[in-house]
Amino acid sequence: MHRMNQRYLSLLLAAGLYLGCFRGYVALWKEGAAEPDVIYPCKVTLLPPADRQALAEGIPVRSEKELAHLLEDF
Repeated sequence: MHRMNQRYLSLLLAAGLYLGCFRGYVALWKEGAAEPDVIYPCKVTLLPPADRQALAEGIPVRSEKELAHLLEDF
């Protein structure tokens, strides 16, 4: 990951982030935001029902390592 992106991600993680859905894709949201900060090229419809449900409810992200692990699972 680019060094500037790593710094930005570190700042975002401190702001209370969660993984959710946006227009059919997995997205990283800042708590209370109207739109996501990052949209990943992973279609929610291709995920198992349990993962889709978890994303619909929001999955809290507390660290870069946790984010990387969650994204690998999707």
